[in-house]
Amino acid sequence: RINTLLSDANLPPSWWTELVDTVVYLKLRAPASILQKKTPYEIIYGKPPSLLHLRRIGSRAW
Repeated sequence: RINTLLSDANLPPSWWTELVDTVVYLKLRAPASILQKKTPYEIIYGKPPSLLHLRRIGSRAW
């Protein structure tokens, strides 16, 4: 999965660990059926996560 992200975003292999961190970050903010469609973030903090700051991997951010 990480190698696919690297390839799709045209990023060098040196970004591998950054993408691992990003995948974990995103997984904590994605709904899980085992959690009755809540996110792990919601279970921990009691409120849904804000996703407004997210951008496509490899896009230019300001």
